[in-house]
Amino acid sequence: MAVGGLLKKMHEDPTVEEIKSISDLLTKAINEIDDDYGYAWKQSDTFAPSGSNQCARYAAYRLRGFEQKFSWPGRMKRLFDLGNLIEIQVEKIFTRMDILVDKQIEIFVDNPPIRGYLDFVIEFGGKKYIVECKSANDMAYSWRQKLKKPKDDHMRQIQIYLEAMDMEEGFLLYYGKNDSDILLIHVKRDRDFIKKLFKKYDKIYKVYNAGNIPARPYKQTSPSCAKCDAFDYCWADKEVGVSL
Repeated sequence: MAVGGLLKKMHEDPTVEEIKSISDLLTKAINEIDDDYGYAWKQSDTFAPSGSNQCARYAAYRLRGFEQKFSWPGRMKRLFDLGNLIEIQVEKIFTRMDILVDKQIEIFVDNPPIRGYLDFVIEFGGKKYIVECKSANDMAYSWRQKLKKPKDDHMRQIQIYLEAMDMEEGFLLYYGKNDSDILLIHVKRDRDFIKKLFKKYDKIYKVYNAGNIPARPYKQTSPSCAKCDAFDYCWADKEVGVSL
């Protein structure tokens, strides 16, 4: 319902539970203005570094193309916007320190085909490093601080960037959303790790090039399936697929 309609409804029936006050009305309007739901065709000719732990079937669907069901509540979109603002803040810090070399660098790997964007390259102490920036709430930040290592997904992502940039060292920068604290975790290039990761991509790519699709690794009731934007498309697909 449009804001005008809600306002009219509020005046006509002030006992309506969800819009008892003008504050409730404004809050509802803010939360709904950027809501975005629907379907769109999604296709890419490369793998994404940020999706290194995706379901193999989903990764192959990205290469084939599929009808994506997207659900972007206003709150979620604001969280992504906040992440972009945090990157801008980190860029300002590096610029003030006079250590920023480059930003938003498009990276490519030919085999397997991977494409993505690295946040920063800095030069510090006479040496260049890549920097990948991640925002974190208090709980996630404290956990990274305690373990002194990145999330597994983030580790895979930065290893891909190190390989693509042919650089030996970098940092995962965790920016605390609650207090703007910064945690830097030093990461070294791990060629054995990268080799195993690329082997997984190679298997998926060979199956795709053969005109097949990987078999579903999860049951339809799995939480991994429930949150997947290819859920409807995948489970309507009669192709069973091949086991990897």
